[in-house]
Amino acid sequence: MRTESAVCALPGEVTDNIIDHLHADTETLRATALVSRSWLPSSQHHLFYITRCQCTTPGKGFTEFVAWSSSAQYAPAHIKILIVEGEFTDSYDPNQTNRPEICVQDAELALSQLTSLEGLVFRGVTLMSRVPAGEVYRPSSRCALNTLSLWLIAAADTTFSPVFHLLSLFSEVNQLSFLDLECTWTTDIATAISLALQAAPLDSVQHIPQVASLILHSRDCEDERWNGYRGILHLVRHAQPKWQLKKLLPSIPSIGLEDVLRHFIPACEATLTCLVIQAPVYACADIARTNARPQIPALPSFAQCRCLEELELWVITRTPTSDEDRLQVGVLYDHTLALNVEVVLAAPRTLRTVQITVTHVGRYDLATSDLLAGSSNWSRLDDALCGLEKAEIVCVIAGDFSVVHSRPAHRIFDMSSLEMPTVASDERIPLLLRMLPRVQASGRLKFGLLSMG
Repeated sequence: MRTESAVCALPGEVTDNIIDHLHADTETLRATALVSRSWLPSSQHHLFYITRCQCTTPGKGFTEFVAWSSSAQYAPAHIKILIVEGEFTDSYDPNQTNRPEICVQDAELALSQLTSLEGLVFRGVTLMSRVPAGEVYRPSSRCALNTLSLWLIAAADTTFSPVFHLLSLFSEVNQLSFLDLECTWTTDIATAISLALQAAPLDSVQHIPQVASLILHSRDCEDERWNGYRGILHLVRHAQPKWQLKKLLPSIPSIGLEDVLRHFIPACEATLTCLVIQAPVYACADIARTNARPQIPALPSFAQCRCLEELELWVITRTPTSDEDRLQVGVLYDHTLALNVEVVLAAPRTLRTVQITVTHVGRYDLATSDLLAGSSNWSRLDDALCGLEKAEIVCVIAGDFSVVHSRPAHRIFDMSSLEMPTVASDERIPLLLRMLPRVQASGRLKFGLLSMG
């Protein structure tokens, strides 16, 4: 019989490098895990680094995961990213009502076993809690996360309470992301949560995590069942201890950019260092509401954000499908640039960086370039950026981001790399050089290519 030492004659660092090279080969990793006890930890590290609970697949749901995590001896400690999802594909219907249910208290049991967890994603599921709505949930233990993302989440009782109870499981979340909460924010729930937040300093219990970065997307819909964003806004304003937000991306087109800034900025003006404004989202909503060329809103100044160092703006283009659509797309570009101008004018003059992310839906072509170049607001944006005398202007050329909802959930944890391009790297670079001549002449205009990991 061969001994383990005979099987594993190679030095440990060599076998670890070999197994690291196989990080994406699940079948081979399963085989290496059976070679010897010394090969098992490295194999399990890659096998379980990203673990998925596909709740619509029999035997792979969250209930089975909770049972497995309680009985497995070593594997749960290797999980860095846990993805719990229902139906979430290209054809995903946000109006569907059969999302799998996930119980907050079951999540607490699972989290107690995941000692290395850094990222947690719930998407396309329904949250429920065994603690009644309006009551405070006090979990037996709480953990810290780097990233917590909730995408297209419904609440079983239709209220914000299950979301509040889920947040109670964590002491700290570096980046908290929400994409469409299908739950209502009522006066009763607001009162109950306010009382809990006010009592937190008195009973030495922290009911929600401390959050450093908040990303909040909410659909442009007047339906009350999609107003869960109001619960998040309530937490931003009233959390105890107060959230020390450093990065904020608020995308709530249903209430307009001016109201979004007015609601969120005062709550984090003392700590905010990075603000991301996706003007195309608001531009589309403004055009849809007016059914014409919308007026440019008067944005409230956030010059009082003395810690703000980085402002990120967005320009999203698409290829028109007809002559009529070409007119509408032209209006969209004009209004997008106009909103970006107003944001720059409202920002503190001490900004160090303005990043303009330019991306396209579909295939970028010459017709799109000509239409974008025809906007009359480029000169205004050029002038506004020149007014930020200390800021470096970085135009980031990104690929097609329209597939964000259909790509695997773990991609949101991938690190994006910024490459320094040449003028010939992308046809949008010469366009931006022509459209921002004063910034270019100042020597402060830089370019980068964004590639997803």
